[in-house]
Amino acid sequence: MILGKATSLIALSLLTSSAFAQTQTTGRIAGTVKDQNGALIPGAEVKVVSDATADKRKATTDAEGNYSVSLLFPGRYQVIVSARGFATVSLRAVVGITETTQLDVTLPVAAMMVEPDFTFIADPLIQTDGPHLGRVVDSRAASELPLASRNFTQLLGLSTGTATALADNTIIGRNTQNVSVNGARFTQNNFQINGIDANPGISGRGRLADPAPESIAEFKVQTSLYDATFGRAGGGNIQIVTKSGTKNFHGALYEYFSNDALNANNPFLKAAGAHRPVLKRNYFGVTVGGPVRRDKIFFFASYQGIRENNGVSNSISSNVLITGRPIGTRDAFARPVVLPGQLIPSSNGIATAGAPGTDLGNVGRNVLRGPKQTNIDFSVIKRFLINESKNLEFRAEVFNLFNHVNFANPISNFNAVTSSGGSIDPNTGQIIPNGAGDFGRIISTSNNPRIIQFALKLNF
Repeated sequence: MILGKATSLIALSLLTSSAFAQTQTTGRIAGTVKDQNGALIPGAEVKVVSDATADKRKATTDAEGNYSVSLLFPGRYQVIVSARGFATVSLRAVVGITETTQLDVTLPVAAMMVEPDFTFIADPLIQTDGPHLGRVVDSRAASELPLASRNFTQLLGLSTGTATALADNTIIGRNTQNVSVNGARFTQNNFQINGIDANPGISGRGRLADPAPESIAEFKVQTSLYDATFGRAGGGNIQIVTKSGTKNFHGALYEYFSNDALNANNPFLKAAGAHRPVLKRNYFGVTVGGPVRRDKIFFFASYQGIRENNGVSNSISSNVLITGRPIGTRDAFARPVVLPGQLIPSSNGIATAGAPGTDLGNVGRNVLRGPKQTNIDFSVIKRFLINESKNLEFRAEVFNLFNHVNFANPISNFNAVTSSGGSIDPNTGQIIPNGAGDFGRIISTSNNPRIIQFALKLNF
């Protein structure tokens, strides 16, 4: 039985509307202003206003009608374009971190409209300003997708080119996932939170900072061809931006609850006559943000606590072991004894042994095949409106909806004999006949049986 108890630190940020952010945490809006005949309009004024903070930024088109407004925090903006002799056009745009929202504008002649007001939402789904590849996950996806341990790293595998193991949601703690980007090691990834290094250490053994999903504004996984701004790592670049305060007070109060009485039992424990292990979890927290000085200074604070009682293990008892099926014959995996002066079989006859030892068989690489992995998580959300600015949210989340059994990979260590009761001859390296050995056998599952979690959240 393991008792887990953790509390996340309170994060407090103060932002001013005139502060300059690093490029890892901002985006930009750029485009070209033309008239209805396609002629460029130099000297047009472009005003960008933040919906969240009412921060205003201005730019003027150059001789070729181009404009660019950079260092914009992620979010929605109103873009107002005006020029002498032309009608004013109002548009809306969405800005994502590290990305450029292309917003080209056509201005009609002023006399053609009495009250010109065009509305258009530009979302940076397709990037044309560079070859970099990546995916942005916004705050809604981070907080609403089902996450048993409330850890955003379980969403990193949504990006193209990434690979991660199937999450075992019975693991104690935050269950941070390691992700491989385009085949690179997970230690070659680069994590930044609000532009600050958040890597778990050179060895990868440290703990990655994992803010509560409710406190994340958005994050992006860049998988390849990113520019020198995001250097250092040969794998993926993961940029996380936390929420900041807005011109109005907003926040949330939440509680996530799960209990083993609602869960399914591991099928192998069930076959061995073992009862469901204890698994009780409570994730609770609060977020709040708003103005300190209206339209000038803003704050945001986040707190999350965890209480966990966990006695789960995915190990299977020895009397319900599943035998793996290696590809090839037993002879292919043989470890022949090679005496001094004898040719080493795996060297194709070009090397001799200088001392007694064993040689590998003639089997090739990647001959052990792991079983197929299938998992479906499901979430249902119902919101009850209290007033225009407040609602109560009820959630039910199911992990491994159909309770599908996913086996772990077979043991690839030829000398493994722990579960079978065998032993290794210290002189020859051979498995002693009274033990079959564990090589090629499957002795555990790779994910959890069905888990049900409920949540209640007050949004204001």
